[in-house]
Amino acid sequence: MFGSFRKHQQWIWILGVIVIIPSFVIFFSPDAKFNKGQKVPQGDFGSFNGHAISRDDYAAGRRETILNHFMRSGGREWPGTDQQTSRNLERDTIFRIFLLDRVKDLDIHVSEGAVDRAAKERLGDFDAVRFEREYLSREGLNLEDFERYVRNEVAIQQLVGVAAASAKMVSPREAESLYRKQNEQVATEVAGFWATNYLSKVTATPDAISKYYSNRLATYRIPERIQVSYVEFSGSNFLAEADKDFSTRTNLSAIIDEAYIKRGGTNFFKDTNGVPLTEKAGKEKLKEDFRMEFALMSARRKAAEFGTKLMDQKDQSLQTFEKMAAAEGYPVKVSPPFSAAGGLENTDFPQAFAERALALRKDNPILYSPIPGEKAIYLAALKTNLPTELPSLDKIREKVTADYKRTQALELARKEGQSFATAVTNGLAQKKSFADIAKQMNVKAEILPPFSSATNSVPGLDERINFRSLQDMAFNLKAGQASQFVPNVEGGYVVYLREKIAVKDDQVKTELADFTSRLRMYRQNEAFNDWFRKEAEQARLTLPKSLTESPMGRGGS
Repeated sequence: MFGSFRKHQQWIWILGVIVIIPSFVIFFSPDAKFNKGQKVPQGDFGSFNGHAISRDDYAAGRRETILNHFMRSGGREWPGTDQQTSRNLERDTIFRIFLLDRVKDLDIHVSEGAVDRAAKERLGDFDAVRFEREYLSREGLNLEDFERYVRNEVAIQQLVGVAAASAKMVSPREAESLYRKQNEQVATEVAGFWATNYLSKVTATPDAISKYYSNRLATYRIPERIQVSYVEFSGSNFLAEADKDFSTRTNLSAIIDEAYIKRGGTNFFKDTNGVPLTEKAGKEKLKEDFRMEFALMSARRKAAEFGTKLMDQKDQSLQTFEKMAAAEGYPVKVSPPFSAAGGLENTDFPQAFAERALALRKDNPILYSPIPGEKAIYLAALKTNLPTELPSLDKIREKVTADYKRTQALELARKEGQSFATAVTNGLAQKKSFADIAKQMNVKAEILPPFSSATNSVPGLDERINFRSLQDMAFNLKAGQASQFVPNVEGGYVVYLREKIAVKDDQVKTELADFTSRLRMYRQNEAFNDWFRKEAEQARLTLPKSLTESPMGRGGS
């Protein structure tokens, strides 16, 4: 939104509220407004203290939760309408209703002055009437909803203060100790032993390959697979309709400008070589993305119409699917064979295509609801089931040979790594240097830049090494000590700790105050969440079934 809306980074993020950015379709579509895209669910709204949450209380809480999402995003986005966001919204609504009940029980009251200050903090210099007209009203909300949200939000923040008051106490000595420990660095060297470096040392004789294949027949057995016939509704076929829709939108340029800023401007839009695009080129790319989103909306409508016609047919079969597609002028294509294990790799199909197609059966062969992809929408029908088979060695000799050589190379790499680790342990005990031991055994060790426990990555680290594992290993070593050989799927490595580097006093003086503040906030969150769990358990807070069972278990697609 506009810069006059302020983000409040110090607010408690109660129970990890999840923010989901809506897609361009949601941003533009008139069907994605609150009253349509964010419908209040029917039936069960959960319960606590033995009483079910009423529909009216849920509706009011939901409106506040939607506003809370919007304000926490800095006035940049309303909640999306996808399944996961809807579940998050439903959950957070129930939690908010429960918190407001705790506010009432603790007899927490807020002054009009506090409410007024909170409203001004959230709106900044943005006019309230304009805010209602340009933002609230298009989501089915009004200033009364906003005033109630602010009032209850202030009360909840007071509740947080009461529930987590003890967590604010952090002594200067404790904070400094934690800061020094978190920012202490380690200087390390790493020696890697990788299977790829030993492939040339492996001899693959015919007998060895034959034996390797015979011992792993189950590995090379091809599982049962299916093929499906499908109709592809390509978005490119509906771009003309998208352009027609675009021509009716007089504020398109303003929407693109705002979306460009929300995406991060030139820092987000890059060409195929990773070079940032100019503002003009970035906005052109956005416009093309919007065109495709609108084209896919048209494609999906057309696919849904075709799916409805299929459902109306008495004969629900592959033949009906193919015959009707031909009559409608839709080319029928056939997928490559695929299984649950193999999927449809190296294709443009979305993941849901394989997942839903694998659920088809001969007595239920057609997918009637559209499957959305990045560039197209699909409908499909089961064509054939292919039985399991074991290919002969001659047919897959090249693959078996490659597998054999990799297995042998991996074994060689790990043996070398374990031998090196043993030599290092013995050599260090004899006061030899790590560098001399590595040189003697013709092993190259990489010197890494110093890092702390708070570091997220290290430049130059071999991508085959998991940094978190290396980090944990290094901080468990003493200076001048080396780890045992650490195996992984590519081979393995040995890490040597040269020294631990203490934090400089000047850095502590500069950063300790901010660290202490963040530590108090973290503990406040932690204490509040502990309090919330206990209160919820005592009140027997129960979520509706829609939130306690898997979305896939409800038959959702």
